[in-house]
Amino acid sequence: MLRKRRHRRIKHYPSKGCVFLESLKPGTLFETESGLSRGILLESTFGSAKVIILSCKMSSEDQEYYLGKRLIAPRTSVKEIKNE
Repeated sequence: MLRKRRHRRIKHYPSKGCVFLESLKPGTLFETESGLSRGILLESTFGSAKVIILSCKMSSEDQEYYLGKRLIAPRTSVKEIKNE
């Protein structure tokens, strides 16, 4: 007798005080959960989020690689930076 397999869907939740990048509006300033980089969300699609990384806390050699336009996962946990 064959049994039907039940596929469990893994539910992802952002850390406390954070939101997923896909839930932010375009033009929003954010900081990654670890606090290593800051950026602006340009657009978010199903598979990727287009962002501009403005600053990062890396060595000066690595900063050139990380700064600028990047495609990152839309389910990245970030902290929204409110404009005051």
